Amino acid sequence: MIKTEHYILNNITAEDIHHIYTGLSDPRVIKYYGVNYNSLTETREQMKWYEDLEANGTGKWWAIRNINSKEFHGAVGFNNHEKEHRKAEIGFWLLPQFWNNGIMSEVMPFALNYAQNEMNIHRIEAYVEEGNESSESLLKRLNFKKEGTLYHSEIKNSKFINVHIYAIILE
Repeated sequence: MIKTEHYILNNITAEDIHHIYTGLSDPRVIKYYGVNYNSLTETREQMKWYEDLEANGTGKWWAIRNINSKEFHGAVGFNNHEKEHRKAEIGFWLLPQFWNNGIMSEVMPFALNYAQNEMNIHRIEAYVEEGNESSESLLKRLNFKKEGTLYHSEIKNSKFINVHIYAIILE
């Protein structure tokens, strides 16, 4: 568990499935997110994915909760951890009612610190769909550097999309 001034980052548990479904089925959340679910049954895939990351040593994700109320706000974590190259990909999302409250600005430095000190990660990459200005702004504030754009690299809603690559080197 990681504690910040206002939040706790702790393991995502089976009991969080309703929160994960609420977030990853909300059109506002998934507008720029790579996965989405239409049912609790489908969301079990995501829950298994979180479990497998830790079991396989390929990542770590946390639920973001209010430190006092323990209310679920969103999730942040690392996946595609390549130990040989000491790098991983970061991902994050919040339920819309918690947007623009500085939550990610507060919790992400703690997650980055964990990646560096507990996972021995040197490079963290973030893949941001073009148009996701909020995520790009957050990453820039956290000193991630834009390294380039993957043009027409994915198909979403039957259209090609561009994805920006951001990275930070942890020293």
